Amino acid sequence: ERYNQNIWSLAVITDEGTIYAGASAGKYLVFVLAVSSVLFAIAGILGRWVSSPIRQLTSTSVAMSQGDLSSRVNIDRVDEIGQLAHAFNEMASSIQTTHEELLMLSTTDGLTALYNHREFHKRLEEEIRRASRYGSVLSLLMIDIDNFKKFNDTYGHQVGDTVIKTIGATILKEIRISDF
Repeated sequence: ERYNQNIWSLAVITDEGTIYAGASAGKYLVFVLAVSSVLFAIAGILGRWVSSPIRQLTSTSVAMSQGDLSSRVNIDRVDEIGQLAHAFNEMASSIQTTHEELLMLSTTDGLTALYNHREFHKRLEEEIRRASRYGSVLSLLMIDIDNFKKFNDTYGHQVGDTVIKTIGATILKEIRISDF
């Protein structure tokens, strides 16, 4: 059995004005502006989300480079920026600790823990200026261990070092906080 194979098509021709009659140029412009505003707002939020911690890292780095070794960033995130902030704070702590250790090593005597000769002269100049500025008295106490070379030669340098450590510990124990 053969089917009727007639294919019919229907075409309607309508002009553009009729098709877009409901969408005016004003409505289209409002739609474009609304979508653009939303996209700009999202871009601004994302930009701030990324740039704010970068600015904080930058300002903290600058503060550290100017000597404020206690500066740290306060960024609590779990992404790469949070990892960077955590690593930065660890590095800053390490730098601060090393700096403090180097400062101590450069200003104190390793045997007695008393200030060394270089620090003595630096502090003496500061104290003389302070006493002069305020018209106050400056006291300087000098201690000498009599015949210490003979003691070292007789009992040895290890015993001599013990004596010096004991004298240093006694001085540190007996001076006031304001004393140097």
